[in-house]
Amino acid sequence: MTIEPTFTSSEQFHLETLRPGNSGSPEDQFIQEVIDFYRYWQSKRSVGDYGDAQQALLMIFSEAPDIDWGLNDYTPTATSVIRRRSGTVSQGIAVCNQNFRQMVGLHNALTVDEAYDFVERHLTDQHTFVIAKFGQQTMQVHRAGQPLDDWIHTPVEIVIKNDDENITPDSLAEDLRLFHLEWLSTPLAIGARNMWELNKEKTQYNLRSLPERNIQSYLLTYLRAAYRRSGVFINEEINNQGGRTDLYVQRETSPGSNKQVNTVIELKVLSSKKSFERNLQWAKDGITQAKGYANANTDAAFACLYDARRNKLAMPDLPAFALASSVRLEHYEMTVPLAPAKKKTTKVAKPKKVAT
Repeated sequence: MTIEPTFTSSEQFHLETLRPGNSGSPEDQFIQEVIDFYRYWQSKRSVGDYGDAQQALLMIFSEAPDIDWGLNDYTPTATSVIRRRSGTVSQGIAVCNQNFRQMVGLHNALTVDEAYDFVERHLTDQHTFVIAKFGQQTMQVHRAGQPLDDWIHTPVEIVIKNDDENITPDSLAEDLRLFHLEWLSTPLAIGARNMWELNKEKTQYNLRSLPERNIQSYLLTYLRAAYRRSGVFINEEINNQGGRTDLYVQRETSPGSNKQVNTVIELKVLSSKKSFERNLQWAKDGITQAKGYANANTDAAFACLYDARRNKLAMPDLPAFALASSVRLEHYEMTVPLAPAKKKTTKVAKPKKVAT
């Protein structure tokens, strides 16, 4: 049977050359490599052939896979070397470094259910790993620090899209809206449930440190999985007070045009820990930074505000400020978790004195 490839040879060249290198933290880069690994594997198959839905490829992050696998009570019967561009591996267990230059195969066959069993027996909260289910076009991502007991019941699942759409600022705005809805809108949303912590007094929930960095990591993975022929990356040269909180979506103006266009996305979180004035200035800083990151090939610059304040007071000056800066302002509300209910204490009645 003749296999009709998903990409033409010209498109495959563009796929390899269009994307900048993977960016972000080592953990982010590892997750992006998993997506790229799947994309390359899929490019070698017939259109619509996604493989067996029962199979899984468990990919575990290690900075030195040839030395340390970091697994509890597990010794493989044999190991093998996996090549990141073989296009043949879609199941099994692999330990990989952040750029997939080192990939050690520990097992060459695995079902989805067996992957969960392995995770429960041999991995911990501190492992970064992905259960890639190629046949289901999904991957389930566990980042270091997430409670494994919770994750195993409600894993963070990302759909790897294989259809192609022409990305415009308007379509990107819709994807940003859907990302907020799925990942951040409520305390139990995919990403938000890892962003809140109870204070020491156990009276209210506060954001964990570096919330922009968390959202950046989530959005980076979300868009990389959504956009097949576009590069989504962090500008590693830009470092502002809140860390690198910008993303770029780079693509061709039309398939095969060799003309590049990019969209800038700046992320800011409004927090109850800051005063109204500081939050307002933080939002304006985001607008100014989005404008400053744009270049001659930028079609739009977004300033995305994620409003995690308890009292979401209006900021009527922002739309005009954004308009004057030629920046698209997007405002998303994050619901703050309710404070834990106070336990009622029952007073024990003192025994009455008996008259003598």
